[in-house]
Amino acid sequence: MKALITVFLWILINCYLPGESMEFQLTFDGARRLRGFTLYSSPALSAGVSCRLDPGDGPYVSAGLNTSVFSIGHLTDTGIAAEVRNPDFTVLSRLSERTFYKADLRAESFSRLGLVLMSPSYRTGVAWERREDIDAGIIWAVPAVNDSWSMEMLGEAGILRDSVSDENWYPESSWRAGGPFGVVALRLRQFSSSETGGLTLIGSGGVDLRPGWLMALSYSYATGPWRVRGRAVYSSLYFRNADGEKLELPAGGSFDWRYRPSLGLQFTLDYEGGIDTRYSDEGSAAVGWRFGETQISVKCKWNRVFSNNLQGDEPACSSIKGVMIWDRKYLHLGLSGKLIPHEDWFLRLDGAFPSHGRWLMEPYAEFHGKINGDEYVPLLNLKLKSRWNIGSNRLIISLFFGDLGRDREDWPKSAGNLEAEIRWIQKFR
Repeated sequence: MKALITVFLWILINCYLPGESMEFQLTFDGARRLRGFTLYSSPALSAGVSCRLDPGDGPYVSAGLNTSVFSIGHLTDTGIAAEVRNPDFTVLSRLSERTFYKADLRAESFSRLGLVLMSPSYRTGVAWERREDIDAGIIWAVPAVNDSWSMEMLGEAGILRDSVSDENWYPESSWRAGGPFGVVALRLRQFSSSETGGLTLIGSGGVDLRPGWLMALSYSYATGPWRVRGRAVYSSLYFRNADGEKLELPAGGSFDWRYRPSLGLQFTLDYEGGIDTRYSDEGSAAVGWRFGETQISVKCKWNRVFSNNLQGDEPACSSIKGVMIWDRKYLHLGLSGKLIPHEDWFLRLDGAFPSHGRWLMEPYAEFHGKINGDEYVPLLNLKLKSRWNIGSNRLIISLFFGDLGRDREDWPKSAGNLEAEIRWIQKFR
């Protein structure tokens, strides 16, 4: 089936079809891998084919297709479809998302191979997909919706292919039987121009797994420079998500608070905390100021705020980051630095400027190192990116060199040490 999908879509996107754009990309990295993709877009459909060549291995090819009523390939999801897979209290964006499935046209694998049939408005649909641990059939519907509220329902039934168990007395992952498994979910949302609130109820169970349930309350408020979001989750002992996995923390809550005007003081505040056998939490805070074209900020992240969940010598402060940015039309200059106590640090300088004619250069240099007591190893990352607009078309070339200074011999040693990319976007309209 994978081969048939790939061949069909390769023929499709290489035929002349009236559309909006064609995109080609070719990448070579430090592991001597060659990757490329072709992407075709039009008002009626979008299709893509990706290929990866590894040294000593045969080619791996994947493909995807999206239309307003049908998708096939490596699937991604949003809304309640994503919430049943990851209903954790830290996911604050689910409330504002509509429910639908689409194929990721740039995916380099079929790790979530599936196909979807849906209505053009995304109010109803059915899907089949093969994920890492489950073969599942999904059906969703939005039976009621108006200008201020909506009701969404989703059901998923599948087969957990493998059981998860461990012979150790304290297994690393919770035990799970294979076999038939399913989830059902209901989400009610109320929304206005600035506020959105929602309630999600999810039930799970299987032939060899006990029934469980989860309830989540979410809220979002955004107007002008202000944004506040929050989410609280409580689940039963035996609840499992749509992949048959237990939640790491069955109960908890989180919120983020943003104030970002065009000028003056800016700040952010994030916090999340959950309960299992004990309470654990983490958070971050940032403060900054925008002076027209210039912006400065300092952000601090914490491994704990009110709890005492530290292990060994882990510091309470997980990182400190500072940023200074200057922008004026096509000109950009940024300086940022980050320190993770007892682990590593980095200092980055990046910019963007017209170099000649229609070329736009976007270079950056990053110095980083590992901290081990009083010792550190300085390293250097360099990236050069160029964009050339040719009419309505665009050519993008980028070169990345990583960990310079450590791999003195036989460089590069890994995929992350080198990447060369060329990309061409051709507009038809």
